[in-house]
Amino acid sequence: MNLGPRRVVADVDTGIDDACALSWLAGTGGVELMACTTVSGNTTAELAARNTAAVLDACGVNDVPVVVGNTVPREVPLVTTPETHGPTGLGHAHVPERPDRIADADFLEVWRDALDAPPEGYAGAIVPPTTLLLTGPLTNLADALDRDPDLVERFDQIVIMGGSFDHPGNTTDRAEWNTWCDPHAAARVYEHFTGRPEADLPIVCGLDITETVEMHPAHLRGYCSSAGVPEPRLRPGEVEEYECRLPVLTLLVNALQFYFQFHLDHDGQYIVHVHDLLAAVLIGGRVTFETELVGVHVGIEGDARGATEITPAPAAARRVRHVDSGAVFVDWGRALRSFR
Repeated sequence: MNLGPRRVVADVDTGIDDACALSWLAGTGGVELMACTTVSGNTTAELAARNTAAVLDACGVNDVPVVVGNTVPREVPLVTTPETHGPTGLGHAHVPERPDRIADADFLEVWRDALDAPPEGYAGAIVPPTTLLLTGPLTNLADALDRDPDLVERFDQIVIMGGSFDHPGNTTDRAEWNTWCDPHAAARVYEHFTGRPEADLPIVCGLDITETVEMHPAHLRGYCSSAGVPEPRLRPGEVEEYECRLPVLTLLVNALQFYFQFHLDHDGQYIVHVHDLLAAVLIGGRVTFETELVGVHVGIEGDARGATEITPAPAAARRVRHVDSGAVFVDWGRALRSFR
């Protein structure tokens, strides 16, 4: 299964793997990034907006609006994860303050503007389909379903990174981070989609698939070499203040150094699971993947908080079961080469 050329609205909690996803969205062909809205998860929604603007600026993308969405979960207290993504969300990367880059608007109006944008530059004046990509907690999507469900229906496709299906969690034994952060939002979303036609169901990338896609230091060194910039050392226990002529690679290398070390400290391997990058690249149509229909129950309280349990029909999602992991890194490399 693949998806073709389209517009994208990205709803993010920009930490390190969101930054990887944004760099792909900014550099890939066949995808037009229309807007970015933020939510609290990896870091606060406000810091996520600053980080998002920094990544886009590093990619030379200055015309995509960035807007802060909901700043707290629906019912549970806000928790962020500086131990995973660093104190401000992008590891060791330097992120300048750019308050002028953050638009003062309701995230829902930004979604509407993206959907209503005229079809400039498209053959036959036909507006391409628009995907809503969600790489953080589902707080904004749940809020949108409460406030304007008809607007949500206008998205041609919804792609979610979240959950863990028949697979250990990364926050508790059973729960993945995004779903654990705002379980009530996730429950609202899957309840909404339960029983809807297959084509309307969100495509969901859980840990069971994202953790099969492992980034190694050789990937990042290769991207730098292909761009004609110095290769980073990327050695366990070391922090190199990396700088090159390409702002996007400078940012990514410094951010990913933190992420590599986190995975070594917590999982015993100097690798990175780029969860959000995987969800993003599925949009482009160059990475093949397979899905299955699943019902989804989200745990709310206690040990079950954030757990995503597969339930019998009716279905609520299209769970990604197989992906060409090698193609993920080839496609990201193609996007990064566009910044040379």
